[in-house]
Amino acid sequence: MSKKVIEGNVGLCNIYLEELPEFLSEVIEVNGSFYCDGNILKDLKNAPQKIEGSFVCFGNHLTSLLGGPQEVSEDYMCDDNRFPTLKGAPQIIHGDFYCGNSAFLKSLDGSPLKVEGI
Repeated sequence: MSKKVIEGNVGLCNIYLEELPEFLSEVIEVNGSFYCDGNILKDLKNAPQKIEGSFVCFGNHLTSLLGGPQEVSEDYMCDDNRFPTLKGAPQIIHGDFYCGNSAFLKSLDGSPLKVEGI
């Protein structure tokens, strides 16, 4: 099975997804932004590991960032979710990192080592 690249943005917003589609596990890179906000995702299983734009997953039911992209060239937006730590977040984010309005967040364990945005 060869890994695929998606040219352009991926928009999977507000469509009541409980999990990311399995075909995404074959995608190694998205050469644009990846939007999966406003769903009922509990995890980021099947998420592409490299995003050339922004990664937007706010407003879900995520209990972990594990399985999410490990390289994001622009912003990483994971506000308004249910994870207790930031484990699984990329170590370097080339844009801004948003994780506000997360009442379940109790620890910054796993937070990025470097955020190059504002």
